[in-house]
Parts: sequence; structure tokens; C-alpha cells
Amino acid sequence: MQYGPDRSALLDAVRDFLEHQLPDQVTTSAARYRVKIAANLLRMANESDREQESARAEERRLVALLQRFGGAGENDLTGLNAELERRIETGDFDSDSGALLEHFLLTLEGQLAVINPNFDLDLALP
Repeated sequence: MQYGPDRSALLDAVRDFLEHQLPDQVTTSAARYRVKIAANLLRMANESDREQESARAEERRLVALLQRFGGAGENDLTGLNAELERRIETGDFDSDSGALLEHFLLTLEGQLAVINPNFDLDLALP
């Protein structure tokens, strides 16, 4: 089965059209301004989608990480992060915890992907 482009690629394609191809054909400054607004709204929608996916992935990782060490307790991202902070402060995780380091690195990668989707995530992180 062949799949079409994902939502992000579709939003980028329409935004690219609005930013690079359509302006030459728009004759009034008011219409050009509206085209710029539309392109910016598409950029914001795409960023919001990436942000939500990053948050969902972080939440899944936190639940799995906390369950490995006695249960998650909370069910939203803010509460899960507060629980992780509490457990770090009480010594449930030590600085050598590979699972904790992996969570932090993946969270950082997710946040970088939201800020700049073209960021080279293949850079060697410690």
C-alpha cells in the first residue's frame, strides 16, 4: 500500500506555495499581506503539531520510566515531570541512571525538533 505525504509535508507544501509562488501573482498589497498571514498560520499549525507530538512522546517516556521505579502516580505532563523531579531529589534515580539520561536526551531532541525541524539530530551527544 502506498501512503501519501503526512500532514506536516502537506502544510509545508501549501506554505511554500503561498510564500514563494503566489506572491508574484497577487497584485494588491492587502492581498499580499493576507497571503503572508496565511503562510504564517500554516507554519504555526505545523509547529503546534510537532509540539503536541513531542509532548505526547515525552509523556509516554515519563510514564514508562516512572513505572519502572515504582509507578507513575500522575497522568499529565506537568504532574509527571513534578514526580520525576521529586524522585530525583529523594535519590530514586542516581546520576548514572541510563534510563534517566536517555529520557533527557530524547526530550531534548523532541524540543529541538519543534524549534527547528531541520536541526541535525545525528550530532553525537554524550
